[in-house]
Amino acid sequence: EVHWQARLLRLIGDIDMQRLDWGRALTSFRELRKLEPADERAAITLIDLYYKTRQPRHALSELDQYLIQLIQSGRGGKVIGILEDMNRQRPNDAGLVERLARLYGQQNRVQDAVELLDKLGDEQVSAGETEKAIKTIEKIVQLRPPQVGQYKQLLEDLRQQVNS
Repeated sequence: EVHWQARLLRLIGDIDMQRLDWGRALTSFRELRKLEPADERAAITLIDLYYKTRQPRHALSELDQYLIQLIQSGRGGKVIGILEDMNRQRPNDAGLVERLARLYGQQNRVQDAVELLDKLGDEQVSAGETEKAIKTIEKIVQLRPPQVGQYKQLLEDLRQQVNS
């Protein structure tokens, strides 16, 4: 019975997606994910639908659950590829950038992490999001890259902007 329910939900969800009815598709894939939590395609689709319906917090929460599930099932090697793909699709999503940068940091890929965070910080400054940029630059400083002094100076400059 669960198998048939899952197939039906997937079909309904796929039809709703073809009709660009993201809200209805989201409902179907949310139910499908409950029925078949190991279904990777459903997980990725659900994350994407949360973004399409402008629910980034739910998307990141679902992403975290999915990544934990991959690691616990011995498929942790897929995590970096998934995060890199998602970051390519949404390079200005701070939550995705932070997760990928943290993973790069854990893998001693400091320069890759710094590049990601630096780009995000630039976008935040350009958008007038100085306080967010400060938090991003603080993450870069914590990684202690070779050019840490430049980032500390930038941090000081940004903090002065906020306080003036």
